[in-house]
Amino acid sequence: MESLPVSEDIKKQQGEWRSHYESYKSSLHNLAHAGIETICYNFMPVLDWTRTDLAWRVPSGATCMRFDYAVFAAFDIFILQRKGASEDYPEEIVAQASAHDAHMRDADRAALANNVVFGLPGAAESFSLEDVRRHIAEYDHISQAALRQNFIDFLSEVVPVAEDLGLRLCCHPDDPPFDLLGLPRVMSTEDDYRNMMEAVNLPANGITLCTGSLEARPDNDLAG
Repeated sequence: MESLPVSEDIKKQQGEWRSHYESYKSSLHNLAHAGIETICYNFMPVLDWTRTDLAWRVPSGATCMRFDYAVFAAFDIFILQRKGASEDYPEEIVAQASAHDAHMRDADRAALANNVVFGLPGAAESFSLEDVRRHIAEYDHISQAALRQNFIDFLSEVVPVAEDLGLRLCCHPDDPPFDLLGLPRVMSTEDDYRNMMEAVNLPANGITLCTGSLEARPDNDLAG
């Protein structure tokens, strides 16, 4: 199954996060009862997998999803208008983002915003731009180390349940595997996976080896 979403409350350990633990465990029981054995999930803050185009036309005539870093920067800087966003990108990317924004109409901006915040099909949470801004603000006090500890706390609760049920929980890498929107990311590199596997060392705690995501970083040795 791809994916069993992890709530923002769990990631931030706020609000109803403890009851969400119990709901997640109930979902694991239900999936096991349905005969599903392998469950993919992720721990990306605010936005799950992120794309700037959901129907990019390729030469064959087919369509695919696409992530363009400069176009995403245009969304971040000019549409979301995140404070300090332009400082998070190289100068050449900011220049490309500015040029892209100059050629967008209102309908283009709306389409780009919808593509970026589209999220997981079937997820319980659906975000508007204001929702995204609010969630980003709530991560101001959460460092990468704190998010990683929240992740380990979550795994410590749910992986033993999966183990007892004969399930495999497989964490999808950050997609794309680098920081976005000034938010911490904890599943982008081999070291991230090693820390996760060693922290909760049970056979049910596994990896979604998404080469499309991980290979977007040249420092990830996929074959290794």
